Amino acid sequence: ALQKIMREPFPLSEHLVAVQSEVKPPVYVQDNPYMDLSSVFAASKESNHENVDIVRGWPTSVNTELDESQLAALRRILTKRLAIVQGPPGTGKTHVSSVAIKALVNNMASGDPPIVVACQTNHALDQLLRHVAVFEPDFIRLGGRSKDQDVVKNRTLYAVRESMKIPPIAGCWKKPAIKRMKDLERTMTLLLSPLEAGKGPLDHKLFQSLGLLTPDQSDSLERGALEW
Repeated sequence: ALQKIMREPFPLSEHLVAVQSEVKPPVYVQDNPYMDLSSVFAASKESNHENVDIVRGWPTSVNTELDESQLAALRRILTKRLAIVQGPPGTGKTHVSSVAIKALVNNMASGDPPIVVACQTNHALDQLLRHVAVFEPDFIRLGGRSKDQDVVKNRTLYAVRESMKIPPIAGCWKKPAIKRMKDLERTMTLLLSPLEAGKGPLDHKLFQSLGLLTPDQSDSLERGALEW
Protein backbone atom coordinates (compact mmCIF):
# COMPACT_ATOMS: atom_id res chain seq x y z
CA ALA A 1 0.00 0.00 0.00
CA LEU A 2 2.82 2.42 0.86
CA GLN A 3 4.56 1.68 -2.44
CA LYS A 4 1.32 2.42 -4.30
CA ILE A 5 0.84 5.68 -2.39
CA MET A 6 4.34 6.78 -3.40
CA ARG A 7 3.34 6.47 -7.07
CA GLU A 8 -0.07 8.10 -6.80
CA PRO A 9 -0.82 11.73 -5.84
CA PHE A 10 -3.22 12.48 -2.98
CA PRO A 11 -4.45 15.71 -1.37
CA LEU A 12 -1.74 17.72 0.42
CA SER A 13 0.99 15.26 -0.69
CA GLU A 14 3.17 18.20 -1.73
CA HIS A 15 3.33 19.20 1.93
CA LEU A 16 3.05 15.87 3.77
CA VAL A 17 5.43 13.98 1.47
CA ALA A 18 7.45 16.52 -0.51
CA VAL A 19 7.67 18.80 2.57
CA GLN A 20 6.85 21.95 0.60
CA SER A 21 6.94 24.72 3.20
CA GLU A 22 4.91 27.34 1.33
CA VAL A 23 1.23 26.67 2.01
CA LYS A 24 -1.31 28.62 -0.02
CA PRO A 25 -4.88 29.50 0.96
CA PRO A 26 -7.55 26.97 -0.03
CA VAL A 27 -9.29 27.58 -3.35
CA TYR A 28 -12.53 28.75 -1.73
CA VAL A 29 -10.60 31.42 0.18
CA GLN A 30 -8.72 32.51 -2.92
CA ASP A 31 -12.04 32.88 -4.75
CA ASN A 32 -13.64 34.81 -1.90
CA PRO A 33 -11.35 35.86 0.98
CA TYR A 34 -14.07 37.79 2.85
CA MET A 35 -15.45 36.18 6.00
CA ASP A 36 -17.78 37.15 8.79
CA LEU A 37 -15.61 36.99 11.94
CA SER A 38 -18.14 38.59 14.29
CA SER A 39 -18.38 35.27 16.15
CA VAL A 40 -14.64 35.49 16.91
CA PHE A 41 -14.01 39.21 17.52
CA ALA A 42 -16.18 41.56 19.52
CA ALA A 43 -17.49 44.56 17.60
CA SER A 44 -15.70 47.88 18.06
CA LYS A 45 -16.21 51.46 16.91
CA GLU A 46 -13.86 50.84 14.00
CA SER A 47 -15.36 47.57 12.72
CA ASN A 48 -18.00 44.94 13.40
CA HIS A 49 -15.79 42.33 11.66
CA GLU A 50 -18.64 41.07 9.49
CA ASN A 51 -16.75 41.39 6.19
CA VAL A 52 -13.04 40.78 6.76
CA ASP A 53 -10.47 40.02 4.08
CA ILE A 54 -8.74 37.25 6.01
CA VAL A 55 -5.86 37.01 3.50
CA ARG A 56 -4.87 40.66 3.08
CA GLY A 57 -6.68 42.37 5.94
CA TRP A 58 -6.54 40.16 9.02
CA PRO A 59 -7.55 42.26 12.09
CA THR A 60 -4.67 43.32 14.31
CA SER A 61 -6.14 45.28 17.21
CA VAL A 62 -9.13 43.20 18.25
CA ASN A 63 -11.11 42.41 21.35
CA THR A 64 -11.04 38.63 21.70
CA GLU A 65 -10.72 35.91 24.34
CA LEU A 66 -7.85 34.33 22.40
CA ASP A 67 -4.25 35.06 23.32
CA GLU A 68 -1.60 35.94 20.75
CA SER A 69 -0.50 32.37 19.95
CA GLN A 70 -4.10 31.12 19.77
CA LEU A 71 -4.99 33.99 17.44
CA ALA A 72 -2.05 33.10 15.19
CA ALA A 73 -3.21 29.46 15.15
CA LEU A 74 -6.77 30.52 14.24
CA ARG A 75 -5.48 32.66 11.38
CA ARG A 76 -3.43 29.76 10.10
CA ILE A 77 -6.42 27.40 10.22
CA LEU A 78 -8.71 29.77 8.34
CA THR A 79 -6.27 30.98 5.69
CA LYS A 80 -4.14 27.93 4.77
CA ARG A 81 -4.85 24.60 3.05
CA LEU A 82 -2.89 22.85 5.80
CA ALA A 83 -2.42 23.99 9.39
CA ILE A 84 -0.55 22.15 12.13
CA VAL A 85 -1.32 23.45 15.61
CA GLN A 86 0.63 21.88 18.43
CA GLY A 87 1.23 22.58 22.08
CA PRO A 88 1.24 20.97 25.54
CA PRO A 89 -2.04 20.11 27.31
CA GLY A 90 -4.03 23.10 28.47
CA THR A 91 -2.81 25.55 25.83
CA GLY A 92 -6.19 25.73 24.08
CA LYS A 93 -5.82 23.55 21.00
CA THR A 94 -9.36 22.18 21.33
CA HIS A 95 -10.74 25.63 22.06
CA VAL A 96 -9.05 27.21 19.03
CA SER A 97 -10.34 24.35 16.86
CA SER A 98 -13.90 24.95 18.04
CA VAL A 99 -13.57 28.70 17.40
CA ALA A 100 -12.35 27.96 13.85
CA ILE A 101 -15.25 25.58 13.26
CA LYS A 102 -17.67 28.20 14.58
CA ALA A 103 -16.31 30.75 12.11
CA LEU A 104 -16.59 28.27 9.24
CA VAL A 105 -20.14 27.31 10.21
CA ASN A 106 -21.20 30.97 10.39
CA ASN A 107 -19.92 31.48 6.85
CA MET A 108 -21.48 28.41 5.27
CA ALA A 109 -23.84 28.99 2.39
CA SER A 110 -26.55 26.78 0.96
CA GLY A 111 -24.98 23.97 -1.06
CA ASP A 112 -21.61 24.08 0.73
CA PRO A 113 -20.11 20.67 1.60
CA PRO A 114 -20.19 19.57 5.24
CA ILE A 115 -17.34 20.17 7.65
CA VAL A 116 -15.68 16.86 8.50
CA VAL A 117 -13.89 16.57 11.85
CA ALA A 118 -11.61 13.59 12.53
CA CYS A 119 -9.63 12.93 15.71
CA GLN A 120 -7.05 10.38 16.74
CA THR A 121 -9.15 9.12 19.66
CA ASN A 122 -12.86 8.86 20.44
CA HIS A 123 -12.32 10.86 23.62
CA ALA A 124 -10.73 13.76 21.72
CA LEU A 125 -13.60 13.78 19.22
CA ASP A 126 -16.24 13.77 21.97
CA GLN A 127 -14.43 16.59 23.76
CA LEU A 128 -14.33 18.76 20.63
CA LEU A 129 -17.95 18.02 19.72
CA ARG A 130 -19.10 19.12 23.19
CA HIS A 131 -17.58 22.52 22.37
CA VAL A 132 -19.21 22.52 18.94
CA ALA A 133 -22.63 21.60 20.38
CA VAL A 134 -22.76 24.98 22.16
CA PHE A 135 -23.14 26.87 18.86
CA GLU A 136 -24.15 24.09 16.41
CA PRO A 137 -26.38 21.37 17.88
CA ASP A 138 -27.21 19.80 14.50
CA PHE A 139 -24.08 17.72 13.96
CA ILE A 140 -23.74 14.00 13.31
CA ARG A 141 -21.26 11.89 15.27
CA LEU A 142 -20.12 8.87 13.22
CA GLY A 143 -19.00 5.70 14.98
CA GLY A 144 -20.53 3.93 17.94
CA ARG A 145 -17.74 4.25 20.50
CA SER A 146 -18.69 7.55 22.04
CA LYS A 147 -18.27 7.56 25.82
CA ASP A 148 -20.38 10.69 26.16
CA GLN A 149 -23.74 9.98 27.79
CA ASP A 150 -25.81 13.02 26.82
CA VAL A 151 -24.93 15.73 24.28
CA VAL A 152 -22.72 13.78 21.87
CA LYS A 153 -24.40 10.42 22.46
CA ASN A 154 -27.71 11.90 21.34
CA ARG A 155 -26.14 13.01 18.05
CA THR A 156 -24.66 9.69 16.95
CA LEU A 157 -25.89 8.56 13.54
CA TYR A 158 -27.86 5.72 15.14
CA ALA A 159 -29.56 8.00 17.69
CA VAL A 160 -30.48 10.59 15.05
CA ARG A 161 -31.93 7.94 12.73
CA GLU A 162 -33.96 6.47 15.59
CA SER A 163 -35.35 9.90 16.48
CA MET A 164 -36.44 10.49 12.87
CA LYS A 165 -38.30 7.21 12.44
CA ILE A 166 -41.88 7.67 11.24
CA PRO A 167 -44.40 5.85 13.46
CA PRO A 168 -46.38 3.11 11.68
CA ILE A 169 -49.70 4.14 10.19
CA ALA A 170 -52.76 2.44 11.64
CA GLY A 171 -54.03 -0.22 9.25
CA CYS A 172 -50.76 -0.24 7.31
CA TRP A 173 -50.10 -3.43 5.31
CA LYS A 174 -46.33 -3.16 5.61
CA LYS A 175 -45.90 -5.61 8.50
CA PRO A 176 -48.21 -8.28 7.03
CA ALA A 177 -46.46 -7.89 3.69
CA ILE A 178 -43.03 -8.35 5.29
CA LYS A 179 -44.27 -11.47 7.14
CA ARG A 180 -45.69 -12.87 3.90
CA MET A 181 -42.42 -12.19 2.11
CA LYS A 182 -40.40 -14.00 4.79
CA ASP A 183 -42.80 -16.96 4.63
CA LEU A 184 -42.26 -17.13 0.88
CA GLU A 185 -38.48 -16.98 1.37
CA ARG A 186 -38.63 -19.95 3.74
CA THR A 187 -40.82 -21.89 1.30
CA MET A 188 -38.46 -21.16 -1.58
CA THR A 189 -35.46 -22.25 0.48
CA LEU A 190 -37.21 -25.52 1.32
CA LEU A 191 -38.17 -26.15 -2.31
CA LEU A 192 -34.69 -25.43 -3.61
CA SER A 193 -32.84 -27.43 -0.94
CA PRO A 194 -32.78 -30.62 -3.08
CA LEU A 195 -30.88 -28.68 -5.75
CA GLU A 196 -27.88 -28.07 -3.52
CA ALA A 197 -24.53 -28.90 -5.04
CA GLY A 198 -23.23 -32.39 -4.34
CA LYS A 199 -26.61 -34.05 -4.03
CA GLY A 200 -27.73 -36.84 -6.37
CA PRO A 201 -30.59 -36.75 -8.91
CA LEU A 202 -33.97 -35.61 -7.64
CA ASP A 203 -36.28 -38.36 -6.49
CA HIS A 204 -39.52 -38.80 -8.46
CA LYS A 205 -41.44 -38.92 -5.16
CA LEU A 206 -40.50 -35.26 -4.61
CA PHE A 207 -42.13 -34.24 -7.88
CA GLN A 208 -45.22 -36.25 -6.95
CA SER A 209 -45.43 -34.59 -3.54
CA LEU A 210 -45.24 -31.19 -5.22
CA GLY A 211 -48.03 -32.10 -7.63
CA LEU A 212 -45.74 -32.01 -10.65
CA LEU A 213 -46.29 -35.72 -11.38
CA THR A 214 -49.43 -37.82 -11.12
CA PRO A 215 -49.30 -41.09 -9.12
CA ASP A 216 -49.41 -43.06 -12.40
CA GLN A 217 -46.51 -41.11 -13.83
CA SER A 218 -44.54 -41.63 -10.63
CA ASP A 219 -45.21 -45.38 -10.64
CA SER A 220 -44.19 -45.55 -14.31
CA LEU A 221 -40.85 -43.91 -13.53
CA GLU A 222 -40.26 -46.28 -10.61
CA ARG A 223 -41.04 -49.39 -12.72
CA GLY A 224 -38.81 -48.10 -15.49
CA ALA A 225 -35.94 -47.54 -13.09
CA LEU A 226 -36.19 -51.12 -11.81
CA GLU A 227 -35.92 -52.47 -15.36
CA TRP A 228 -32.76 -50.48 -16.16
